[in-house]
Amino acid sequence: MDVRRPIVIYISSDEEDSAESLSATSRGVGGGGSWDDSDSDDCVILEEDPFKAEEVVKEIASDDSCDDVVVCGTKGQVVVACRDFPHPRHLCAKFPFATTSHEIHCDKCHCYICESLAPCLYWGKNHVMSHCDATDKIALWRTHREGKKNNIARGLSNLTLGHAKSELT
Repeated sequence: MDVRRPIVIYISSDEEDSAESLSATSRGVGGGGSWDDSDSDDCVILEEDPFKAEEVVKEIASDDSCDDVVVCGTKGQVVVACRDFPHPRHLCAKFPFATTSHEIHCDKCHCYICESLAPCLYWGKNHVMSHCDATDKIALWRTHREGKKNNIARGLSNLTLGHAKSELT
């Protein structure tokens, strides 16, 4: 019978808790290892990729064979705004704007001009002013975006409450 040891990853921003858990590890409680308590600097050079632990958690959480593992939350710097939240294409962390094709987008990217989920109707090389190339660094794109917003606002202001009621009946 295959007996697997549970993997528990506790990430805390509380320095006191992390120091206690690391000193427990050095005593052999957590599986051997050494902890040098003489270095108390705030700057620590990481030996491994900080996102690797996140990948392990995702891998464990997606494993259907083990119902005992439940990821109930994360704390600390695991969330990256331009990766985990909706963002314009030019701010995408997964596909950097300067080094990847502008047409490529992640599932959180949205069009800077239309403010709709990427790709929009004007996305791609088939258009003279392709929205996938839009960025807030260029005045032309900022003007185009403001113009689109103003057109939408003008259209909404033309509707009156009486007109809206007549549409409903």
